[in-house]
Amino acid sequence: MIKKIFGIIFLIFAFIISITEIIRLPEVIGNIIGPIKMFSGELNDYETGLTLGHFIGQMFIIVLVSILILFGIKWIKRKNIE
Repeated sequence: MIKKIFGIIFLIFAFIISITEIIRLPEVIGNIIGPIKMFSGELNDYETGLTLGHFIGQMFIIVLVSILILFGIKWIKRKNIE
């Protein structure tokens, strides 16, 4: 029963984070594509660090949402008792 509650909570958190990422979609796409600018030589050291930090943060959010959805669905499923 506790796992079901945590599964629902995980799915709610994943939904909220996903909605906030959809709202900031132009910024998210810029953060994901940003590291390409590092190899073009357009950025100074500060901008390179900032771009890399945003990229790592965005990847963390994507992985977090994926894990929350995975465990949320896994914990909500009914177990067949035979």
